[in-house]
Amino acid sequence: MNLLPTKNGLPWTSVYKLPKPVKPELLAELKNLWHSIDWGENYEHNRRNPDQLAIYPDTRKVTYNTSREYDDKRLGILAEQCANEIKKFFSVPMRLLWSELTLLVPEGSVEWHHDRMITGSFATRVMIPITNNSDIKYYFCSWNDKTPTDASMFYADSYLSNDIHEVEMTMGYYYTFNHRVPHKTKSNSPLARGMLMVEMMPVEHYDENWDTGFGPITEFEKTPIFLPT
Repeated sequence: MNLLPTKNGLPWTSVYKLPKPVKPELLAELKNLWHSIDWGENYEHNRRNPDQLAIYPDTRKVTYNTSREYDDKRLGILAEQCANEIKKFFSVPMRLLWSELTLLVPEGSVEWHHDRMITGSFATRVMIPITNNSDIKYYFCSWNDKTPTDASMFYADSYLSNDIHEVEMTMGYYYTFNHRVPHKTKSNSPLARGMLMVEMMPVEHYDENWDTGFGPITEFEKTPIFLPT
């Protein structure tokens, strides 16, 4: 009997490598699309900070360049194809909520944080490294006992537990990525990293009018994560 905690039927861990890789032809299309995007000569077409760049297709389409919008429908189509493969690994009916294509700049970093969307407590994020992922490490830890469950905005690094996990991911595989616990990324690579992220939502909780606002951490999300296998 499996007594480990789960979310949507998959382990409550930092990352979890799904049993099958991305289909080669699908991975090739994702790579070609990522390389075709104008990320800027010095990666200046960013949305958050100078290290991590992203574009959103379809449900989260935003301007990634101040002078134009990304309107290539291929990204939404490829994200849906990935989602259809990912659905097979869940024990509950799931559907794609949103997707995001990202670039992590050479030797870039993203500091400790957690993702606070109201819907995040239901969703499972899946990450697909589609270009270089060598010399890039991902760090996760559990929330400590003092982490609030009645506040939507707080600094994650104020509530870190001492069970920090250091994880690497292999290009071309699907990984559940626990975005609801503290996590950070550090690249020691001279190459940029490309990643497709998809947010999978249980059908029973899906709402086309989902709220992008911030929501608090739940009591379940304070369950300690265990080391990935």
